[in-house]
Amino acid sequence: MMHYAQAQRTAQQKVTIFQMVIVSVSVALFWLAMGWQAGLAVLYGSLIVALTTLLQARQLRRADRIAGLNAGRNLRYLYRCAAERLIATVVLLAVGIGMLRLEPMPLLGGYIIAQVVLVYGWFLESSARRKHG
Repeated sequence: MMHYAQAQRTAQQKVTIFQMVIVSVSVALFWLAMGWQAGLAVLYGSLIVALTTLLQARQLRRADRIAGLNAGRNLRYLYRCAAERLIATVVLLAVGIGMLRLEPMPLLGGYIIAQVVLVYGWFLESSARRKHG
């Protein structure tokens, strides 16, 4: 029987591989249908989700280290993390559309596709947690 930590790692690996496959297919489809600039925009939009997810993971580890079991401090870090992720997303979208002049619809498409795959990952992780206690 698989332990919870191992099941969680396996679920995370599956999600990461699934994300890479879906993003790669999306980039290829947009590239073929609309040109290389659209493919690049989809890739950039997907990277925004990856970067903000890494930011969130870093903040959650920091909250665990600093706040510990203090619920009030943890809640403050949770709000801070959400605000930082939102601000980073808006800034990166603005940079992609404004400074890099990427096509807006493929960029947002890549962002949405990657976000949906991320939510799918949460469901996989939740399933692993239910099965392994």
